[in-house]
Amino acid sequence: MASKSTAFSAEDGALDPHMGLQIETLTRQTAAKFEIVLLPKEALPSGVAVEQPSIGLLTDGEGNISIVNLASHAAGLAGKPLRREGTARATTLGSFVGLVNRHASPNSAVFADANWKAPKFTAVIDYNEPAMGADVEPGDDPHARFGKHRVAYEFPLSEAWKVWIKFNKEPMGQADFAAFLEDHIHEVSSPTQEEVNTARDQFKTTVANPTDLITLSRGMEVVVGARVKSKVNLASGEKQIIFESENRDINGKELLVPGLFVVSVAPFYQGEAMRIFARLRYRPAEGGIVWFYELYRPDLAIEARVTDDLLTVARETNLPTFHGSPEA
Repeated sequence: MASKSTAFSAEDGALDPHMGLQIETLTRQTAAKFEIVLLPKEALPSGVAVEQPSIGLLTDGEGNISIVNLASHAAGLAGKPLRREGTARATTLGSFVGLVNRHASPNSAVFADANWKAPKFTAVIDYNEPAMGADVEPGDDPHARFGKHRVAYEFPLSEAWKVWIKFNKEPMGQADFAAFLEDHIHEVSSPTQEEVNTARDQFKTTVANPTDLITLSRGMEVVVGARVKSKVNLASGEKQIIFESENRDINGKELLVPGLFVVSVAPFYQGEAMRIFARLRYRPAEGGIVWFYELYRPDLAIEARVTDDLLTVARETNLPTFHGSPEA
């Protein structure tokens, strides 16, 4: 199936004269050659709406050939694109829902990537129509759509959550730990009775309230005796430090160090606050003691939040939702 080509000039009636004049001027200035290549209909799939499909071949002064999309030029002259394309990026869940509802069609679909480090929602507005399989033939799918108009919500992390993740498991001296808690004490919450019960039954420890943490970090010096043993699990290779001495404050009274506290912070920008346990840890160091906290399974908390938000999207957009990613 051979195609035929014709040299193009401003007088050629195949395209808009204004466009022809622009192309002719450009080719004269660059010593380039432009040709219109008419494509035979038998080489195209059925259902093509263009009566005489064509492309442009631009040959520069050095003989290099490039293909010119004439349809995009025609759309530019028409003052509007042929179809909607591109990806709008929402910074809040509410904006994502609003944009999807603004553009959605009955065939739109929402995909969710629940990776806790980089969760993301992607709505494909011009998604493929549902098909039964039997009515789809190779090379001629009447249900196929371009899938190039999308809305994305990438769950932008809040500044508060970034800080808690950044210093998670990072050792801090007594003064630094006190300063950290003072700066973020509004993000530490008193435990509910359910959380107290969970700490007792599941973690076998107690939960501190904000006052306990401030008192512990600012007003006390913990002295740990010298009798320390290291225990190694031969099966897993895990190491465990065992302190055999009692912890006491500077007045000699026994010091109770709670094992957990509750962080209440919104992980995503303008999102809802999420409550998560943080283990309170310490270890002896030269001349004192170092503190650190360890957030308990932040991945589970983020995944739960993403799942809840996906249910909200499904309810408020009335669109099908899927875990995964759309076709590229």
